[in-house]
Amino acid sequence: MDLSLVSVVIPSLGRHAALLSTIRDLLDQDYSSLEILVVDQNLNWPEQLAGQSRALRSDPRVRWFDRFPVGVVRARNFAAAQSRGELLLFVDDDVWIPDTSFVRHHVETHRDASLACVCGRELKPHQVDAETRRPLQVQRAAVSVRRPQASALGTLLAFDRSQPDAAQVAVFSTCNGSIKREAFLSVGGFDESFRGASYGDDADLVLRMSASGLRCVYDPRPWLVHLMAPTGGLRMSDVGNRFSDYDKCLSGLIFMFRHAEVSQLWPILYGWVLRRSILLRRNVVRPWRQPMVALGLAKATVDAWRAVRRGPISELTQHASSAMPRGTRVHS
Repeated sequence: MDLSLVSVVIPSLGRHAALLSTIRDLLDQDYSSLEILVVDQNLNWPEQLAGQSRALRSDPRVRWFDRFPVGVVRARNFAAAQSRGELLLFVDDDVWIPDTSFVRHHVETHRDASLACVCGRELKPHQVDAETRRPLQVQRAAVSVRRPQASALGTLLAFDRSQPDAAQVAVFSTCNGSIKREAFLSVGGFDESFRGASYGDDADLVLRMSASGLRCVYDPRPWLVHLMAPTGGLRMSDVGNRFSDYDKCLSGLIFMFRHAEVSQLWPILYGWVLRRSILLRRNVVRPWRQPMVALGLAKATVDAWRAVRRGPISELTQHASSAMPRGTRVHS
């Protein structure tokens, strides 16, 4: 295992142009010891982007896994198993990284041997100066002061990942987060019970790490801009993503059953489950869909409870074997 090598993991679905731009930003970094593992879940590529894709695939720092079965959590575990670096860096496929020291900042923070994972700063386009390509200054008077939270879950749910100040908190995001490989493997990686619209797998991971005594922090120095592409990825508003009513509820229910305290039950149930099913606008304005939605929610509730009782699952061992998932091709 190369102790200086950073393995950047990018699963991608339906964001061809944004993915290419993200890869180019990473290749422009001033930290040269990195490999970029692209887990490409697209069946086809637009012809107008094929040439750009081929050029990036030919770069020796890029390892491209083609036509991986759709499933972002399993894709991340697969890439982690194939990686060669001691530090895993997870980014989304629709980010802009103006700072060429982004990767180096992650590495520098991890020189603290007591740290297991680092969550970087995640900004939106309006929070960056277009001319200087730097984050806009936060007006301190406008920053709301949050009451201290009594638990790791409460802190995680209330934490603002765009804030400019470092913090000793257990917070993590696969949009911009790094983990020491040893720590990642020690908790079994991401829980592959999170499927479909699998929001919450990163929060679940950091809470399991925290419960195991692993130290995680927020550091604003490695920052990027999340472009929030309206299509592809896990976007439930994208009609091209045909998530079932079951898919939309399962992960939120797993997270709630596993981690929620009494004070957090309603916020998670409302925000992570009901707003994605019964209260989803397209269902509210089409009341005849509600029986089908309720059936999906009921089945997801049963399966989520079973998943929590079973515990986290992962195919990291199988992913690390020489056999690739069916249909997967590798360019490296």
